[in-house]
Amino acid sequence: MHMKATKKSVEPFLTPGKIAIAGVSRNRKKFGYMLYDLLKKQGYQVFPINPNVDRIDDEPCYPDIGLLPKDIRHLVVVTPKARSKEVILAAVEHGMEHYWIQRESQDPEAVALLRERHLNVVTGECLFMYIEPVTGVHRFHRALRRLFGGMPA
Repeated sequence: MHMKATKKSVEPFLTPGKIAIAGVSRNRKKFGYMLYDLLKKQGYQVFPINPNVDRIDDEPCYPDIGLLPKDIRHLVVVTPKARSKEVILAAVEHGMEHYWIQRESQDPEAVALLRERHLNVVTGECLFMYIEPVTGVHRFHRALRRLFGGMPA
């Protein structure tokens, strides 16, 4: 069940604040690490979640969502698809309100659950195309999408 993202659904992720990322890796070449690094550089207070890692870049890494501070309301999911549903269910239980689920992490049942609960969810989009400054291949893809009307309205 893919619904096109809107500006309203994307905007809560565009202002630096507290944000959790489920599926962050210590491997600097993996998507989860690159996103973690970009958000930190752009002034976000990032809370990495990975049950197999104690620290990332000398920052504590949380083994699960239930251990996060209660005031974190934004979650980016970059976990393997097989783990996404359990991560999202834990985030709902924790009280999170805004979910960005990267393409390879989408679980249709979990997305449907978020929508049924009227929580903000972005799917089918890449956060790298929104966090300024957009660079490299993401900048090119964003330009093409803008040209052909594919960016959220």
